[in-house]
Amino acid sequence: MKKRFIVTIILFFVFQLYSQSDADPQSNINPAVLKAMRWINSQDCLNQVRVLSGEPYNGRAAGSSDFRRVADYIADEFQRAGLECAAGSDFFQSFFVNRNIIDPDNELALEVIIRSNDIVDTLWIYYEFEKDYLPAGFSADTSMISDAVLVGYGITSENNYWDDYKNAEIKDKIVLVLGGTPKIEEVQWGQSARMSQKVNFALHHGAAGFIGIGGPHASIYTEQKVPALFISEKVADDMLSGTGYTVNKLKKEINFDQKSKSVQLVHRIKLKISSELKVNAETMNIVGYLEGSDEKLKNEYIIIGAHADHIGPLGDGVFYGANDNASGTAVLLETAKAFARLFPRPRRSLVFIAFTGEEMGLMGSKYYTEHPLFPLEKTKAMINLDMVGSGLDGITIMGGETFTNFYYILEQTNNRYIHMSIEKMKITENSDHYPFYQKGIPAVFLLTKGGPSTWHSTNDVVEYVNGEAMEIVGRYVFLSVWEIANREKLNLF
Repeated sequence: MKKRFIVTIILFFVFQLYSQSDADPQSNINPAVLKAMRWINSQDCLNQVRVLSGEPYNGRAAGSSDFRRVADYIADEFQRAGLECAAGSDFFQSFFVNRNIIDPDNELALEVIIRSNDIVDTLWIYYEFEKDYLPAGFSADTSMISDAVLVGYGITSENNYWDDYKNAEIKDKIVLVLGGTPKIEEVQWGQSARMSQKVNFALHHGAAGFIGIGGPHASIYTEQKVPALFISEKVADDMLSGTGYTVNKLKKEINFDQKSKSVQLVHRIKLKISSELKVNAETMNIVGYLEGSDEKLKNEYIIIGAHADHIGPLGDGVFYGANDNASGTAVLLETAKAFARLFPRPRRSLVFIAFTGEEMGLMGSKYYTEHPLFPLEKTKAMINLDMVGSGLDGITIMGGETFTNFYYILEQTNNRYIHMSIEKMKITENSDHYPFYQKGIPAVFLLTKGGPSTWHSTNDVVEYVNGEAMEIVGRYVFLSVWEIANREKLNLF
């Protein structure tokens, strides 16, 4: 009886140790892992951002010679870290894209007719680039003076019995559209809320030009659609002068009446946009990997990714993209270096991808998932880093609500080592994790909260990037990937 009791006690403790190590290997994490983690630091991350978002790379637009130069830099960093080439003889997975280039020499002006006794005079009010307006990345070349109509939210939706164009005469005119959607209970607007879809509605109804109200924010596209730009609400109110409406008053009326409303503008609008579509421009993902240490599990892969491209020159400005997304690329590089210094290496293989063409519509991640360098069925997880240098108010994990087991590991890592405020959300389609999700791969997107708002503006420069935020995210990803890559059994769904 005594022997049976002792054996039972021993088996109980063995079972407890085994269960704990399988469920949470970090409870006894190797000190070498923590030592390697500390190689990821704020100063090195900031130095990377300073290089990546510097003037020599001119904003890193996909399909440009500027991006090719930054791709060479990233490949050199991969090689110096000790990563292996994933694409054969080099680190490049090349393909071709179209790129719509917005040149300098653009104008937006509002015509004001001044009448005094029998004298009629014309005054043009010119607006300021970026502060007041920005050409849309999909804009066609134009020089026009035209009448204009504000067509509410610019939505045509048969499913919701809504058509902002129903009573509007917009043939060969410029249309203005409000950002967002009408506030109607239990209505799902879906893709109709996107400006890119609202442009398609405008084209379908015969508009000669398109002005979106909101921002303005810079963008880059692979096609030309219609002469188009985005304006601030203040400029929109100027354009509505003489109609009895402001943007705010129009929104309130539409939402109160629960029906569409269009307004014919009193003043004509002058648009001048210089654009040129460059076709078949070469660009590339930069891909490196570290082979896993386990003879069996090394044939399974964990992907850490970040898009290296931004917008680059647009009109009279250059958009350098320090937070978006030199920050994510910097963390990617420093995390790769930390793993390369670690011995023994993780059991599963790690793949590091600096994507191209994210700003054009996830071009690089879509290309990779259609032409994978490692089998997608063996790809067990994807972590995407995008805008991780903005502040210290917390970390948002897009996809955390979608992949509960994935989030559990991230949450436990944070509780044990990082101690940041984290927020989980459902999967979104706005960054490079999404094509992996579409292929059935557990994928999350990490971004930081707080700091100044610099998104898609010329103010997105290194001076506004927070090095401590990048250090935290880098170490967080490093420890989370370490656990994911070492688990014997892995279910992140």
